[in-house]
Amino acid sequence: MSELGLAAACGLVTAAAAVGTPPAPGPGSAPDLADGDYMNSSELAVARAIHRVVPQDLSRGDSFALLGERRGFANSPPMTPGRYVFQSAELKAEVVDCEEGAVVRIVNRGSFQSGFSISRCQAAREKLEAIGKAAPAMVAAVRPKIAGSYGAKEADLAKMGFFHARKSFPEGEVHLVPVVMGGHGFTVYSNAILVDKEAAWVVQAHLQRYCEDSGSRVGPGKRLCTQSDDVLAEIARAARVALPAK
Repeated sequence: MSELGLAAACGLVTAAAAVGTPPAPGPGSAPDLADGDYMNSSELAVARAIHRVVPQDLSRGDSFALLGERRGFANSPPMTPGRYVFQSAELKAEVVDCEEGAVVRIVNRGSFQSGFSISRCQAAREKLEAIGKAAPAMVAAVRPKIAGSYGAKEADLAKMGFFHARKSFPEGEVHLVPVVMGGHGFTVYSNAILVDKEAAWVVQAHLQRYCEDSGSRVGPGKRLCTQSDDVLAEIARAARVALPAK
């Protein structure tokens, strides 16, 4: 069986499914981003939400910095603004499209191979609420299949971020929902879904390569690796303020 076939059998999301119909970041995908600008307005709002929780501290040697998707920038790891693909316990793909969002990359020692995709989702509020509530069953169904097919230990998958957690805040409930993307091997994307009475907010993070680098072990950025569930939940709360319901 091919790796893509194996990914489908295990309930993994492929890169093609994650990108889907909307244009991947690249030429023409950010019409309000002028040459020479670092971020457009949506990227700036998202970056501010992240930095409210994870401030940059260059005085301590912190290598954590953010940069918006630039025109012509390589889409690695695959992320598309406003589009998310989740997995169900039945190993089916659940595609969610949101109204407003942006992708920003973590700049770490000249590498851009980790990042965030953050969005406000009003039409998909109920769908995201259901995905969050179904996450425990999804994790229980998918994790042993991935472990068996790729020769990984379930405990190691949990350390990589493939686990569910639920946190309650005055604004609403946050579910930490993992997604495993397959293809040539696999990687884990962490997702924090915050739902209130009006809308939902998704914070998707790919942190594996950032956390593997020694530069992530100093400054406030290290919390992304040591306390990722708490930090992503707080970023979701900050995103609710930065991208308010309309």
